[in-house]
Amino acid sequence: ATRFLVGVPWDGWTRGLAHEDWRYEQIRTQRMPSEAAYWAFSLASLHVTPTLLVFAALCPVGRVLLQGTAAPPLGLVDALGAGVAAAALVVEAVADEQLRRFRQRESGQ
Repeated sequence: ATRFLVGVPWDGWTRGLAHEDWRYEQIRTQRMPSEAAYWAFSLASLHVTPTLLVFAALCPVGRVLLQGTAAPPLGLVDALGAGVAAAALVVEAVADEQLRRFRQRESGQ
C-alpha cells in the first residue's frame, strides 16, 4: 500500500477533480437515457457494489481480529488464503508496471 501511496501519484493531483474517466463519459452518453438514470446506475454499480464486495471479503478478518486471543489458531487454510492474497498483489503490481511502461512507450516519453 505504501508503494502505491508514495510511488504512484493520484491522477487527480495532476488533472484535477473535474477530469472524468472516458469510460464513465461513455456510459453516460451511450447507455443512459437520462442524467438521473446515470447517477442511479453510478451509485449502485460503481460505488455501492464494490464497497459491499470489499466489506463481505473482510468480514472474516474482522471476526478473527475482534476475537483476540480467544480466536482459534490459524491453520493451513489460513496460510493458503494469505498466499493467494499475496500472489494476487504480485500479479496486480506486475500488471500495473506493464501498463505504466506501455503508456510511456505509446505516448513517446
